[in-house]
Amino acid sequence: MLSSGFFWRDNPEELEYFIRKLYTHNAACLCIKIGRFLDHIPSNVIKVSDELSIPIITHPINYGFADILIPTLSIILKNRELELLKSYKINKSLTNMVANGASISQIIDALQIMTNVDFAFVSPSNNECFHSSLDDNFKNNITKLPLEENLRLYNCEELKFGRNTYGYLFQNTFKKDTHSTPLFLKNSLIHGCTILKLNLQQKVSNRNIERRYKDELFFDLLLNRSSIKEVSTLLKNFFEWTPEDKFFVSIIRVESNDVTLTSKDDFDNITNVVSLKITKNIKELYGNAFSATLAHSIITISSSEKELSLNLRKKLEEQLSQLFNEIELEFGIKLIMGVGGVYDDADKIRKSYKEAQEALNLGHHSSIVFFDELGVQKLLHSLPLNELRSFFNNYLEEVLDYDKKHNLDLLKTLAKLVENNWNYRRTAKILGTHHNTVKYRVDTIQKLSGLSLDDHEDRLNIALSMRIYLNHL
Repeated sequence: MLSSGFFWRDNPEELEYFIRKLYTHNAACLCIKIGRFLDHIPSNVIKVSDELSIPIITHPINYGFADILIPTLSIILKNRELELLKSYKINKSLTNMVANGASISQIIDALQIMTNVDFAFVSPSNNECFHSSLDDNFKNNITKLPLEENLRLYNCEELKFGRNTYGYLFQNTFKKDTHSTPLFLKNSLIHGCTILKLNLQQKVSNRNIERRYKDELFFDLLLNRSSIKEVSTLLKNFFEWTPEDKFFVSIIRVESNDVTLTSKDDFDNITNVVSLKITKNIKELYGNAFSATLAHSIITISSSEKELSLNLRKKLEEQLSQLFNEIELEFGIKLIMGVGGVYDDADKIRKSYKEAQEALNLGHHSSIVFFDELGVQKLLHSLPLNELRSFFNNYLEEVLDYDKKHNLDLLKTLAKLVENNWNYRRTAKILGTHHNTVKYRVDTIQKLSGLSLDDHEDRLNIALSMRIYLNHL
């Protein structure tokens, strides 16, 4: 700022306020003529300018403003040109690195070498941190302080694709000193962020290509599009499984409880996140695992040299049930899982897949259903539909017709009674009614069907009929 001092000729003390305004506008200094309108600079003004690091330069009275402005602007433009040239070289160098497949850590190191300032890339979602190490304080802050604190302290750029944040590029320059940060450092942060985006997009693209290829192989295994010999080769070469491994297939159906998830992209993104979480849990408990998504289902082939023992199965069920509850709370989706049988022959993967489908379709009363625990359901599933319908009609057709005609819930009451091992009080509590009401409904059912709940064989036939009604009709 250049001034003749005219504005303060009557009240030099107002210069203090002006100095403070210059500071808020990131001014470099105040150059003022002394001896024309002002004889001196008040001591309080000098004190404030020292505190704010805003120098006050006295302008020689016998020089015009042009004598100061022209050489000053020439120096500023020259410095700006040098900084832009420096920025261009940094950007060109980083672009070449990405083209040659440089890693994130190599890019961070190159930024530090070219600017002599530390950089760090932090990806909270992947729990990754890459940093150069000139300054130990910067390194300690980046690795130990909460992300929010570092965002408040340091200049940084957010790496974002659409609505997804992949990480943050930090520079060892402070936000409070932004006005004095050289232009080439500001540009290097922006260029670095752009280059990291290119790097990440390249990696995501490569991963997607690899994933699509593996998905195709995955479904070749499950849908009988490969020979037995090809199955063994695919397992060995692409999924790193050995002939000694035992296999089972699980299918998880994803159902949305959240009416706000209207976007297919949102639902697909959540399905992918859920797939990663579930695969990680299965790997931790059992062994190797590979997952693929098909529509709103997550299909996983798991393998290990271990048997899926009763104890291991219980642990798997407990851990996944807890994970399912957490996912339902976080994303508003419901997960139901069917698990096929365990086999040591690679060609039986397809059989385990079909069993997982059956377990998923038949096990309506549990979030995790093992095919070999379905019991009588497996037998019923093997019978023709007309035979199942005939069996149901022999025992409960009259009750179903009565329900439809009078808009009642006799079959619903009966289903809950069977589910609760014929306990009237427990059934009444679940239905939210008095146990005498349940008894009255049961009496009606017995009159309509001619069956007696005191007779063991009649109870068995009713239970089988209800299974047929709920799962097959």
